[in-house]
Amino acid sequence: MLKQHFIGWTIETKSKSFDDNKITFMDFSVDQKDEIRFMYILPFSKNKALVEYTLFSKELISDNEYEKEIKSYLKK
Repeated sequence: MLKQHFIGWTIETKSKSFDDNKITFMDFSVDQKDEIRFMYILPFSKNKALVEYTLFSKELISDNEYEKEIKSYLKK
């Protein structure tokens, strides 16, 4: 049985880093690692957004792996 699990960070930047008229919904460009993995970006303003990493997998992942994947995604 697959489990849905996720973590989200609210990120605030000094510069205008987000398009507050555009939601990134289910971005599957992340490494799938033989599972179902995707990112969301839900902007609140041009410098604040929720970035969420969601997975469907048999096992949960570590907090470190969530952090690593979100940081990697934000560097793009």
